[in-house]
Amino acid sequence: MKNMVKLVGVIALVAVIGFSFVACDDDGSDLDGTWVANDNGVQRKIVADGGKFTQYQNNDKCLEGTYPADAKSPVTVTITRVNTIMFNEADQWYNWAELPPTYQGYVGSQTYNITVANGKFTVNGLTFQRQ
Repeated sequence: MKNMVKLVGVIALVAVIGFSFVACDDDGSDLDGTWVANDNGVQRKIVADGGKFTQYQNNDKCLEGTYPADAKSPVTVTITRVNTIMFNEADQWYNWAELPPTYQGYVGSQTYNITVANGKFTVNGLTFQRQ
């Protein structure tokens, strides 16, 4: 009987530890958080939370977009709005569909697949780190 009690105790402990890992699931593979990169002297920051993100260029908002809120890496992000301030132009927002083709060429694609690993991801050759 004493061994049975120990066995049940060990099983309960293993279950609690296992559920703790599942509940935390902090493997760094999600996009939520603040990310920073230095692009040849230009400070870039992405703030992502709950399926929406904003990218800043030297503290100016320049891109907005979405991603599946529950996604784990790889994450597909979609750019929804672009501010021409990122091209050293006047501060003007465009929805992606309204963005002049010249600017679309600079931005590249409207969607990107991002693989998050070890607190980092790279997009268009630029590596962002979780802050």
